[in-house]
Amino acid sequence: MQTLLKIGIVEFRPETGEKEKNIHKGIEIIEEAGRQHVDILCFPELWTTGYLGGSRLSEFAEKIPGLTTKTLAAASAKFNMFLVGGAIPEVAGRNLYDTVFCTDRKGKLVGKHRKAHLWGDYEHQYFTHGRECTVLRTEFGRLGLGVCFDGDFPEYSRVLALRGARIFFNPSGYPSPDEEDWRMFYSCLARQNGFYVVSVNLIGHETGLYVKSFYPEGVNFFGESRIIDPFGTTVIQSDPNRRDTALYVAEIDLDLVEKARDKPYFNLNQRRPELYGTLTAKKRLKSFRH
Repeated sequence: MQTLLKIGIVEFRPETGEKEKNIHKGIEIIEEAGRQHVDILCFPELWTTGYLGGSRLSEFAEKIPGLTTKTLAAASAKFNMFLVGGAIPEVAGRNLYDTVFCTDRKGKLVGKHRKAHLWGDYEHQYFTHGRECTVLRTEFGRLGLGVCFDGDFPEYSRVLALRGARIFFNPSGYPSPDEEDWRMFYSCLARQNGFYVVSVNLIGHETGLYVKSFYPEGVNFFGESRIIDPFGTTVIQSDPNRRDTALYVAEIDLDLVEKARDKPYFNLNQRRPELYGTLTAKKRLKSFRH
């Protein structure tokens, strides 16, 4: 199994509601990644439509597989590249999902994950909860998938680790003023679970044109996309002075996963599940103060 990989992360500034333009720009980025011989390329959340698609989401949504997934898969397959295509609006029956999809080096759809933890009134208004903690078996070993707010839950990432994930891909639309959460949470997740975390964020300001009742002033996305190794160390981070779409590429060594997990008393190996029943209780405590 290949252990040295080139990972590409795309910090994307979408034009809200301009799906064709965004996809065209995405294909340009795929071609740039191909020239750099990237093995796995990851886009952020709702980059094809803009995060604040709101009232137009049902217009933008597609089945998976669909035209968008097939177009992006074909572009990445030209370069023998595995694609974590970011999250796009998926229609299934009467429901809309915020769904990340993956295609292999030949352009075949190999899996998807529907965002399980919806954030805020806006997402609850338009999307339906996913129902899975998703791990895919791939040529690189097992890959864990989440979308943005999924990564804020340590229970979620721990399930991915226990199912063998060596990399956790979490395409995101993380907004200001939540920079400190973003900076703290994901380094901890990487170190505690002994896997790589690939956190890819949107960048730039989106207007609230289609979501005036939720975000009349729009939203600022701060970027700070990162790849974090299994010891919690940042391998690469996006340029904080750059506010437009950009590709960042770094080499990772999957052997570090085993090295991290083989440390004496590494917590995955010292768990006591019999103590953790409260985590799966259907009812939460009425108060956390006492």
